Amino acid sequence: MAVLFLLAFSGLVRADGEAQWQHVLQALQNGEAEAVRELSGKDRVILQAALALKSNRPSRALELLGEAGVDDPLAALILAEAHRREAVEAVQKAGDYAHAIEEQERLLAAADLSRGLGEADARLNAF
Repeated sequence: MAVLFLLAFSGLVRADGEAQWQHVLQALQNGEAEAVRELSGKDRVILQAALALKSNRPSRALELLGEAGVDDPLAALILAEAHRREAVEAVQKAGDYAHAIEEQERLLAAADLSRGLGEADARLNAF
């Protein structure tokens, strides 16, 4: 059903990247379009969380998925990637205090899970 929504909105895609996703996010949030109303609540939340990651807002992705309590493999992967990004940011903020764990920081940063988010990307790119 989410894919149908994305296909229905294929005419809304703009060439200016970030604005494209903002437009899609607004459509998901206001829920006025028929295609959005046909989405399950779970799919709407997953797509919004995927857009939050694309916008480099992992805390927003965590907030959305935490509030909704979505039990879905794709949602779990989005959650894991959002937690990973926040952990990398926290270690970077620690600066010199994190010197002793530089190798772990490098491994954490290299464990980018976003490549596994192909399903979310496919749903979003269908616009």
